[in-house]
Amino acid sequence: MKEFDHVFNVKWPLVHLRTAEHYLEHGKEVKAATGGSEWKKYLHPSYQRRMFFPELLTEQELENWGKD
Repeated sequence: MKEFDHVFNVKWPLVHLRTAEHYLEHGKEVKAATGGSEWKKYLHPSYQRRMFFPELLTEQELENWGKD
């Protein structure tokens, strides 16, 4: 369950963030994100801190959540 939580709530959002960076910051013109949001903060898992099973994580895992 811990691995599922980490893959779904950390690894996938980081892939999404890297993809967004590639498309929004590619070329000479930086494109606006949806709704003009601070998309880098919004997409990064350390800001969102979504967890399905926080009770299964150690203090160190909770502290380092999203810092892959």
